Amino acid sequence: MRTSGARPGEQQSSRDSKAAQRALALRPGLGWRTSDGDEIDRRLRRAAEEPMQIADLEPAEPFFGTFAVATEGSLAPYRVEIRSLTERSNSCTCPDFRVNGLGTCKHVEAVLLRLRRKKRPFEAAAEAGSPKVEVVLHREGWGTKTAQAVKRLASPYAFVLTGTPLENRIDEIYSIIEFLDPQVFGPLFRFNREFYVLDDRGRPAGYANLDELRRRIRPLMLRRRKDEVEEQLPGRIDNNYFVEMSAAQRGPYEEYQARAARLLAQRARKRPLTREEHERLQKWLSCMRMLCDTTFILDPNTRVSPKLEELGRVFEDVGVLNGRKALVFSEWERMLSLVRDMADELGLGYAWHTGSVDQAGAAPRSTASRTTRRAVSSFPRTREAWA
Repeated sequence: MRTSGARPGEQQSSRDSKAAQRALALRPGLGWRTSDGDEIDRRLRRAAEEPMQIADLEPAEPFFGTFAVATEGSLAPYRVEIRSLTERSNSCTCPDFRVNGLGTCKHVEAVLLRLRRKKRPFEAAAEAGSPKVEVVLHREGWGTKTAQAVKRLASPYAFVLTGTPLENRIDEIYSIIEFLDPQVFGPLFRFNREFYVLDDRGRPAGYANLDELRRRIRPLMLRRRKDEVEEQLPGRIDNNYFVEMSAAQRGPYEEYQARAARLLAQRARKRPLTREEHERLQKWLSCMRMLCDTTFILDPNTRVSPKLEELGRVFEDVGVLNGRKALVFSEWERMLSLVRDMADELGLGYAWHTGSVDQAGAAPRSTASRTTRRAVSSFPRTREAWA
């Protein structure tokens, strides 16, 4: 008996072709009553209908590479990376891809539609898979949905980088090695039997056969300790700059200092502070710290800040005015607004990153396009100032 079947690339091409036809016929105006399939079909339709300019940024990689995709009205092209021709494991820098959870967008589908025009080479590439090494940087637990999605990435090579000591939990070792080479440990139940000591109820009570575990993972693991690479790292230089407070800062600073001293002298020596007294003390101490930066944090009508003047001199000393980058951190967002104003006066571009910026929906605002100089980045924690 003879059987025949389509290769993976042919099957996926056929499925996508049918999906594109469904997308073109999909009724507009479905509103919120859509499934993930409907949403993917919409993006297929838009990829087929909307004019897009696609540029291959890696000509040496005809299928598995990076593409720039520009649409009408877009300020800049989006970057699409094609990792697979059979799975939804590609990526795009557009906002829709970041939030829709579908694993695709109209830009990805537009690139795939163009690649499918080369039918036979496309089918061959889909069957062979990407020749690139997948570098996976993953900081969440290996039992999460994200980890499961990572493990579905198809590549003939894989490299996992971790800064966490593997001895923390051996089940994390199993999960990492499963991604690299599933044959090293086999199924999870066999791993548990071999390397865990189980109690009467079958729960882990300790580890076993750790020498055998090390032997199996040794060919796959390259480990470098800090003491082995420390001499290869550039030296760290710490410079402390002491800045004298102005009279406008010192007056209110000493007032808050006196309040804190009276509270401690009158209350803390006799009994523990109440919750309200402790919060009051913390508020006064925070105000003293704010005043060390600038009076602007507590009084927006003033902009006294000797530290800001010193920062301008530091920028000049370290070469920021000549194109070097600098990262400026402050606990107080109002202080950073003064740094931002100074950057504007100096003609420096910058990226603004604070707790008030919506990290899920928008990238940090940048004015780097207004100047050819490097960006000054700010990464503070956000705190409320007390008046």
